[in-house]
Amino acid sequence: MRRHIEARPHAGCVMKVAHKWCGRTLRIARELASALQQNGVRAGPVQNARDLVDPDPQIAAREAFVSINHPAMGPVVYNAAPYKLSATPPLIRSAPELGQHNDEVFREWLGLPDEEIERLEKLEAFV
Repeated sequence: MRRHIEARPHAGCVMKVAHKWCGRTLRIARELASALQQNGVRAGPVQNARDLVDPDPQIAAREAFVSINHPAMGPVVYNAAPYKLSATPPLIRSAPELGQHNDEVFREWLGLPDEEIERLEKLEAFV
């Protein structure tokens, strides 16, 4: 980067002005990047994760993130699957809560009787 700036005598000044101006809002940074791109300058705003998830038009068009309602935390943003399949779309869901499937596992998979499950619950053997 330094060699690139030294090769162009005014690049450092332009970088300082752009940083000062764009540091105010992401919207301004995107507008500047768009204006520069339209004039043949390779440019793009530096973004953090929040900037990508919220308003980035490219990320939105690609549906790169999905919002899922987590039972304990409410809406949570997850990465979407990196592929799109029309016949078999990916199922994205939140991770299960601790102990959420205990009943299913103990009764259906392990075949434990109710009395044994109650005994283990009293011993606090599982959550």
